[in-house]
Amino acid sequence: MRNLALKPLSIFYGYSPALIAQWCGVSVATARRWKRGGAAPRPALRLFGLYRDGKVLDEHWKGWRAVKGVLSDPGGNCTTQGQLVAYWLVMQFAADLARRDPDTVAEFHALLKRA
Repeated sequence: MRNLALKPLSIFYGYSPALIAQWCGVSVATARRWKRGGAAPRPALRLFGLYRDGKVLDEHWKGWRAVKGVLSDPGGNCTTQGQLVAYWLVMQFAADLARRDPDTVAEFHALLKRA
């Protein structure tokens, strides 16, 4: 029977070297080395974990900021965590109010199309 040494899974398992390089700010060659088992510095591991866990605003959120539970858009509009949690309820309430008047329904749908 062969003695097969099991290698522990890497934190980078399942992620492409290109994505690792992008998230950690390193070359693709460095990311490949890390995937093969080369030691990655702790700050890079921490940064990778933050991206992996969805705790970093990526390139799709250019101009947005998240600071102390407040999300700010590029125009300076701020939304709190509580407002985001209540968003669905507020939308349902607005839809219910708009449903009562045909003109308001049209305005409501026009606003939704802008979003």
